[in-house]
Amino acid sequence: LEKYYDGMLLRIPSLQNPDELGEVTRQDKMFEIFKEHHHWQDIIGIRTVGDFNAAVDAGHATDIINISEALQEKKIAEIAAQISARKNARFVMIAGPSSSGKTTTNDRLGRILELAGIHAHMISMDDYYRTSGTYDIPFDEENGVNDLESPECMDLDLLRDHLTRLVAG
Repeated sequence: LEKYYDGMLLRIPSLQNPDELGEVTRQDKMFEIFKEHHHWQDIIGIRTVGDFNAAVDAGHATDIINISEALQEKKIAEIAAQISARKNARFVMIAGPSSSGKTTTNDRLGRILELAGIHAHMISMDDYYRTSGTYDIPFDEENGVNDLESPECMDLDLLRDHLTRLVAG
C-alpha cells in the first residue's frame, strides 16, 4: 500500500517478477474522472447496484435519468467552454470503445459550441467503418470471434485523406 492522492494505492507485483513492484504509471486524468464519478453518485444518492435497484423499485428511475443527463450536459458545457477558450483549436477528438456514447457526446458538444459561435464539422468514425463485404474481418483467435474493434475494420486511408484536406482548408 502507498499513499495516492487522498487515498491508498494497492500495488501488486507481476507474476514474472513477484519480488519487485513495477513503476507506477500515474493516471491523473483517470483519477479525476473517478473522483467526479463519486461526486455524481453522491448527488444522485446512489453508490451501489443495490442502491440503484432500490431507487428503481421505489419509482425513481426517471429522476435518476434526468439528474444524470443534467450532470452530463453540464460537463459537456464545461468542455465546450474550454474548447472555445482555445482560439487556435482545430480538432477535438472524442475517443472510447464501441457503444460508449461518442456520437451522442459529439452531437451534444456540437450544439453547445454553436451557442458559442463555433460551427463545428462533425466527423464520426462510424462513417469510416468498412462493411463486412469489402474486406476480411480480423479474427480474434483467443476469444474465437471476429474482432470488430480492430483498426483494420476502419478505412484509415480515407480518414487520413479527409483530415489532411481539412487541415489544408
